[in-house]
Amino acid sequence: MEKWKIFFQTYRIVEINDDNDLLYQIGATVNGKPITKLQHSEIVNSITTGLELNPKDNVLDLCCGNGIITNDISRIVNKVIGIDGSESYIANARKIKNNHNIIYRCDDVLNFRKYIVGENINKVLFYASLAYFSKEELINILLNLKQENIEMVYMGSILDKNKKFKFFNTFKRKIHYLFNYLILRNDLGLGNWWSKREIIKIAAAQGFKIDILDQNPILHTAHYRFDALLINKN
Repeated sequence: MEKWKIFFQTYRIVEINDDNDLLYQIGATVNGKPITKLQHSEIVNSITTGLELNPKDNVLDLCCGNGIITNDISRIVNKVIGIDGSESYIANARKIKNNHNIIYRCDDVLNFRKYIVGENINKVLFYASLAYFSKEELINILLNLKQENIEMVYMGSILDKNKKFKFFNTFKRKIHYLFNYLILRNDLGLGNWWSKREIIKIAAAQGFKIDILDQNPILHTAHYRFDALLINKN
């Protein structure tokens, strides 16, 4: 996790003027260009539907980035607490994607428990971030969420280990992958790839029922990523 803290402190530090700049900053791009409004709306819709968000919910957004998703879900729920380790991301979130019912915190997301004391958090969003955590860190996060009696956790856009070569899908990309991953030991900023079986096993061991969700084919990530909905068994 430490290397990713450093990585995201300097990743795409750009002047922010609109939502396209926010999408670019967090890497929500295709061929270097921000994803469409339709794709972003589908991401928000998948989260809203998966977590069954309603006006009574208090949501914890782990790795909230610059708040571009946080702000959208804040319009549906009672309260959102967004935590991210990037000072630049949080500064932009507070400046551009704030709302009366959002609290942004800049800190290591592994320290989330101290920010939700007395906040009655019942649902958690963890979107496009699992790649930057180890197995041990994921276990720690789920153990803490379990102890906080969280009802549901939406882990979105997880890199699918079994579909790695649907992302590295050209000869040039395959060579690039083999050279960087196997020789230089450089993961190209993508982070860890996870198998569905591994996620299911970890979630079950911490007391969560889990549903693996295919992404809507409209999404630019659908061919190599998946989502997961965790439900507290208690």
